Amino acid sequence: MAVKKRRSDFPAACLFLAPNFLGFLVFVVFPVIFSIAMAFTNWDLSLHNRFRDEPLQWVWLRNFGDLLTHPEFWKYFGNTFFLMMSIPVGIVGSLILAILLTRKLRSDSALGRWGLAALSLIAFTAVGLLFSGSGYGVIALVFCILAGAILALGFTAGPTVYRTLFFLPSFTAGVAVYLLWMYQRVFFGEVVHEVNKKLTDLTFTEKAILTLLLIFIVWIGVHPTTFLSVSENSVGMVLTRLGI
Repeated sequence: MAVKKRRSDFPAACLFLAPNFLGFLVFVVFPVIFSIAMAFTNWDLSLHNRFRDEPLQWVWLRNFGDLLTHPEFWKYFGNTFFLMMSIPVGIVGSLILAILLTRKLRSDSALGRWGLAALSLIAFTAVGLLFSGSGYGVIALVFCILAGAILALGFTAGPTVYRTLFFLPSFTAGVAVYLLWMYQRVFFGEVVHEVNKKLTDLTFTEKAILTLLLIFIVWIGVHPTTFLSVSENSVGMVLTRLGI
């Protein structure tokens, strides 16, 4: 019976997962394959646009040869490598934050708490001064002092500080959850107040207006050329002056 039930739930599970798979195919797989294919052509935004329809030509490995022989290539490669190195640092930092979120770092005595706070602040300030003297400027000093201050607050006030900072970026998601909750209560919730029980549903005129607005919104999203063609000549003149 359990096997049959799992098999009967499989189509429903595929239906729920279909939007994620479609989004992955459309927004991840297709752009990657398309970018790889375009890397072997002479595609250029200044040559291939709606105002200049130049035919695409296959150049194969010429783009990669030009890239490797470019004088600024290794500089940009080093910058990208430095950026990619931040990934393992971010993972280690996430593990440290997880430890700070779960462990009790607050000392029993006030002297111990303030001593640890002062020590962490002095240590991070010293590291910031070291990096600022090596050419990184004031920004490194500010970030190190900020990190030391956050660690010091954790020693004095407990892990609540880290939990607050951890969930602070989720504020936007919290607003979205609240809006969905509000929508559920307003449109599908139980009518509590007597004055709301006398409210009537939308009239035919209101439904017609909303339908027209919905058609207009879908029209703009599916076929924006209808509205953008009005400014096509002006945009073309600007691009011509810019040499694009």
